[in-house]
Amino acid sequence: MAEPAAEQGGTTSRVITTEDRGVVQITLRYPGKLNASTAEMWVNFRGEFQSLTERRDIRCVIVTGAGTDAFAAADISEFEALRNTRDQVEQYHDEMVPGDLDAVATCDIPVVAAIRGASIGCGLEIASVCDIMLFNTSARLGASVGRHVKGLAPCSSLPRSEH
Repeated sequence: MAEPAAEQGGTTSRVITTEDRGVVQITLRYPGKLNASTAEMWVNFRGEFQSLTERRDIRCVIVTGAGTDAFAAADISEFEALRNTRDQVEQYHDEMVPGDLDAVATCDIPVVAAIRGASIGCGLEIASVCDIMLFNTSARLGASVGRHVKGLAPCSSLPRSEH
């Protein structure tokens, strides 16, 4: 699949979906930020997976990052506004993250994480609920846990679809 275009409908999208012969590619794109995830990207990412649930013509979904980067951790520039207190951290991790991971984990279509570059924090969480993880030689996995992070979601408790 070709690298997706940055523009859709005249606006720049950070979650880009392309389709080619029964394969859907969902690309996280945040130039200059290692494709870090914003709160808006989490919502859009979940929506893309939810829109695929009724599709019987799709054979595979590939999740990747734009350019030479995978999908890094959350966008730390949002932490002051969204994760500055313990209650905000709890809310973010209890309401935002599980819905996205569940959308991937319960997808009836096989999901492949194509990882190059950094896949840290929520990027690692996304990859861990995919059916298959493919790595190139630049792939780096990690988890950063600190004041603004509750910890990794309990991915092992999420069900995988029967294919």
